[in-house]
Amino acid sequence: MSTTVPRPEMRAVADLLARARPGPAALMVEGEAGIGKTTLVLHALEVARNQGFSVLSAHGSVAEVEYAYAAVADSIGGIDQAVLAKLTSQQRRALDRAQDALTAGAPDIDERTIAAAFCAAIENLSATSPVLLALDDAQWLEPSSRAVIGSTARRLSGAVACWSRSGSANLMALTPHVG
Repeated sequence: MSTTVPRPEMRAVADLLARARPGPAALMVEGEAGIGKTTLVLHALEVARNQGFSVLSAHGSVAEVEYAYAAVADSIGGIDQAVLAKLTSQQRRALDRAQDALTAGAPDIDERTIAAAFCAAIENLSATSPVLLALDDAQWLEPSSRAVIGSTARRLSGAVACWSRSGSANLMALTPHVG
């Protein structure tokens, strides 16, 4: 796949992953439709996996913009159950409710509780391997996931890379300490 990704973009991916090993790092990719942003995201996911990163990803979709916590639920799906088992019962319940929101409507739990649980899950995961959280078409993330992921990105301290593409400047603006 790397033959279809231009060298400067390959270097940007390599730099992001290198910066994420000692602590949080972020990269935002913007550009016109059809220039290869999704190809670059797929390349980053492949490289991260090959380097031993745990990869969590979500894809914003206009069809899911009304589903509370859709991107959070997609991301949680990439976390091993053994990592989730280390969370408190309240945190596990919050993430379960976020996942249930896709079928049952808005969860009856505070957004801050879901954000704290999501952050704890990613921090636990980053204790065993660096983490890449990749958001594709972030402009279509629904408000609840945008709030939870933004809150989490501001609080990360482990080896985590946040990758966001297309119209997600608001999300990256929420991550002032992530370089």
